[in-house]
Order: sequence, then structure tokens, then C-alpha cells
Amino acid sequence: MDEQLRRLHELAKVSPNFGMLYGHEPLLALYGSQAELNVFTNPNAASVSARQFGEVLAEELVRRTGIRVTGTNQIDRLRALTNIGALTAPCARRSTRCAEAVTRPSMRTSSTRPLPSPTSGSVGTWVSSSTEP
Repeated sequence: MDEQLRRLHELAKVSPNFGMLYGHEPLLALYGSQAELNVFTNPNAASVSARQFGEVLAEELVRRTGIRVTGTNQIDRLRALTNIGALTAPCARRSTRCAEAVTRPSMRTSSTRPLPSPTSGSVGTWVSSSTEP
């Protein structure tokens, strides 16, 4: 492992919000801590990391539940997880809306709305509240 990658893994392990995930799925800790690290200095990179976090999380949920997913897109995984009740209704609506906005070209827009600053100490809560229309 090269030095930069080793440092990223070390940072992920000690992340106060995502470090506990490293033992379960290192990519979750890595993407989560990268999103957290870049949220104010490089919002575009933070968005990419947050999306990667969501994709790995959905893939892990599909694997752990053993459900069959028709299709290979994130929206397919989210729908399958919603259908078996693995996602709560508010989470399912928000996740599906966000996934559709990213996967359907007609819904892609450039938003100039400023992001709220995290105040609750929970990046997950902050990220989900910032995706509300």
C-alpha cells in the first residue's frame, strides 16, 4: 500500500463519526471520513465521497439481507431494500429521490442553494437534511 493510501486508511480508522465502520467495511469508513474532511473545503469531492458511501452502504445491506436485486444501479438496490422494509419510509423516500435525481438526466439541475452547516454533531443527519428539497 503506498504512503498516501496508508494515510487515508489511518485517518478513516480514527474518524470520530465513521471510524467505527472500519472493522465492518473499510470503504464505508474511508468514503465517510473523506466526505467529512472535504465538506467545507471541497464540496464537490465531499459529494462524490458521500455518494460512494451510500452506494457501498446499499451494496452491503443487499449482501447482508441476501435479497435479489434486478438491475445494477443504486436506484435498483434502494427499491429492493425498500420493498423488503429494510429502509424506513422517510429514509426510503429521500434515498429514492436523491438516487433518481442523480441517475435521470432530466432531473439533473445546478443548485445554488447554500448547504446548512452541521450543528448536531452527526454528519449523517446533516447530509440527509441538506438533501431535502
